Amino acid sequence: MEKWWKLFWIIWSILLIALAIWYYYESEESDIIIGTSDSEESGFTQLYWYPDSPNAIAWKANYLLNWTHFDAEPDINSEHEAYIFWNFIAERECDSIENISNENYVTVSSTAYMYQDQSWVNENHTSYDELLIHEQKHFDLTEVFARKLQDRIENEIIPDKTSCRKIHSNFIIPPVIDKQILFLENEERKLLKRTQCLYDNKTDHNRNGTIQRDWYIMIEDWLEDGIDMDFLDEKYSIFTIMPKC
Repeated sequence: MEKWWKLFWIIWSILLIALAIWYYYESEESDIIIGTSDSEESGFTQLYWYPDSPNAIAWKANYLLNWTHFDAEPDINSEHEAYIFWNFIAERECDSIENISNENYVTVSSTAYMYQDQSWVNENHTSYDELLIHEQKHFDLTEVFARKLQDRIENEIIPDKTSCRKIHSNFIIPPVIDKQILFLENEERKLLKRTQCLYDNKTDHNRNGTIQRDWYIMIEDWLEDGIDMDFLDEKYSIFTIMPKC
């Protein structure tokens, strides 16, 4: 009889240890992974993680920036007349669909932002309409890549309804899905950084009016039809050469 009790306690101990390991794993999995931006490519500050900041302006069709949106103190050491702090974010959450309360699905909305308290303009250049349009096109380029990211997420990661995981009474995005979205987000952000630098490089920061007008047309076309990265790579080797900013 004593042997059976010993066997019982051994089995019970093993089960308790297995349960503790399982609970620890589930707790770790339930954490939302937000990651960090690549400092060499982006140079973004922690403001990047707070799209609901009152200083963040989401891109909207037919809504144009004006110089009052550039609130930061000008960089006196910069050789440029203005600077816009841009970024896009794939904001993901779990939502119920069709009033099914016991099932939640992963939804993603990629949004382009500009940040007023990080963007600036020199006072003696606020009458330059062409310069303002140049900065607007930086913002428009950000929207182009936000849409590109949205398409990739919907086609490559969540082409169909993807269920969230239920941990206790909460729904969370499956960590593997969150990591895949974060990977694409960082990948597209690096390409956006390169394209923004290429835009500044080729237009000479708005000093080359002829090339600037060519880029206006391209960016407008990309907003309508999506960006052609193969074209940029064939013409400028965008994937292999980091343009000068």
